[in-house]
Amino acid sequence: MWQQVKKKVEIAKQKKKEKEERQKLVEKKKQPAAFFSIPLLNVSLQEVDFKLEPLFYPHVKYPASPSPISNYNEYFEDSVIKKFSNSKWRQMKHFIKKCVSDENLLIERNKFKLTVVDIKTLAGTHWVNDQIINFYFKLIEERNLNSTYLPDIFAFSSFFFGSLKQHGYEGVKRETKNIDIFKYSIIFIPVFELNHWTLIIVDFGECKIISYDSIGGKNIDNTKEMIKYMKQEYLEKKKEKKSFDYLAFEYVTCPHQTNSYDCGVFISYFAKCYGMLKSPSFVQKELKLIRTMMTYEILNSQILE
Repeated sequence: MWQQVKKKVEIAKQKKKEKEERQKLVEKKKQPAAFFSIPLLNVSLQEVDFKLEPLFYPHVKYPASPSPISNYNEYFEDSVIKKFSNSKWRQMKHFIKKCVSDENLLIERNKFKLTVVDIKTLAGTHWVNDQIINFYFKLIEERNLNSTYLPDIFAFSSFFFGSLKQHGYEGVKRETKNIDIFKYSIIFIPVFELNHWTLIIVDFGECKIISYDSIGGKNIDNTKEMIKYMKQEYLEKKKEKKSFDYLAFEYVTCPHQTNSYDCGVFISYFAKCYGMLKSPSFVQKELKLIRTMMTYEILNSQILE
């Protein structure tokens, strides 16, 4: 009799423990993703077959190619990518294939022109070029300017920062001849150095300047260069000095890339998420889908929400 009671008590305790663990798991899933701690789609490191290959970045490990995806929504259950149906993904791919079959395709917007050659840099393992970066960032800028609830964004061209470092303020002053960058809530500065894309974000609304590098760099010197530029630009436009010491510096290394060719896609989609006020919770496995989505958005000249 006593043993039966004892057994029942132990079973009750075990059930209570399991219930508490399930409750903790539910509460954890409800919590928003931390800016510096991006969820990994419930995929543990043990489930990814890591292997070393000839590395462009010596300290980065390359994962094996993921297996083909049969159900996008199930595979990326927790993704910030909109949960399109499988038929919608197939429709996107069919539309892209039809467009790029035209060798004379030319897309023009915001003084930027894209050809089939440019569009094809979004395919496979190619590095995206300056034209794609500039076109996509201008689409993000337009999306926010036409929104009633998203912050206004100004995006510098990909050539701006290189010219700033090489020629100083006088070399880039004409870039904002008829533009007051200080009326915008957020400024995006795509940076291309040493064959690698990074992103600087000046967020006046949140009083911070952010450096995003998908391979883990802090790029402090670049953020200092940008603050120096803003001081000179403010003096030039407003005819008075202004300190930007109130901007808190943050560096972000997640989402993190695990190859040598996706950096341009990483900063582009990070900028899209940031502009939408969403946590940029995407990972390397999603890059093939993100490349497809970016191509579709560019061909339609419209950012998908």
